[in-house]
Amino acid sequence: GIAEHHEEAISEYKIAIQLNEDHSLSHFNLGSAYMKLGMKAKARFHFSRALDLGYEEARPFLKKRWQF
Repeated sequence: GIAEHHEEAISEYKIAIQLNEDHSLSHFNLGSAYMKLGMKAKARFHFSRALDLGYEEARPFLKKRWQF
């Protein structure tokens, strides 16, 4: 199902971050996958990390209300 797809994506993004911990898009994508699974704290952490690394597209995800 969809949850399994997001869990698989999380595994892949974690590997990408292990290879390059400063890859902002991997952090953003990992945050997105966590968000879709309702894992708010982990999502916020990775959105924040992506923004810290210069990925401005993450900013709205840190400001929006979490409604899921």
